Amino acid sequence: AWGIKAHVFDHTIDEVPLVGPHVTYVKEGIGAEDAAPLFTLANHVNRFVPEGSKFILKMDVEGAEWDVLKTADLSRVSQLIIEFHDLQDDHWDVIQKLNETFYLVHIHGNNCHNQPWMYVDRVHPMPRYLECTYVRKDLVRVVPSTRKFPTPLDRKCRQDVPELELNFWEPCDRPVS
Repeated sequence: AWGIKAHVFDHTIDEVPLVGPHVTYVKEGIGAEDAAPLFTLANHVNRFVPEGSKFILKMDVEGAEWDVLKTADLSRVSQLIIEFHDLQDDHWDVIQKLNETFYLVHIHGNNCHNQPWMYVDRVHPMPRYLECTYVRKDLVRVVPSTRKFPTPLDRKCRQDVPELELNFWEPCDRPVS
């Protein structure tokens, strides 16, 4: 609607998705290193984002996000919308990197899977897949929230499965045997 150029990358499909007049589809993916059909974020940015421009990065790459983000230069990313996979593994280095530059402004549990939960401490369930939205700290002022998720604005990923209520960060006030 605003004439903003966008690029959609997906190396796993053969048919071009329905895209608008300002959207370019590129049959490539993203990876931690350049090995066609996967290319680094730096490679994609150098080829498709004008020099010095900031951009919004939306990434759902089925677990490859951790390796991509470890080495990615995110200095030009104004917003990061990402689905995290493999949360049972230790990715503290990447989370810490994101927290230095970005605020986590929204979180949503993906309810698409038959076993959507894992437990962080035998009491608090946490979704195996989280959809997160980050905004650069230098662009906004954020006030910490105690809002419950999901919110009325969230949409289920899978309609026939209950939404995942998020509370895994709340303190536990009962003993764990």
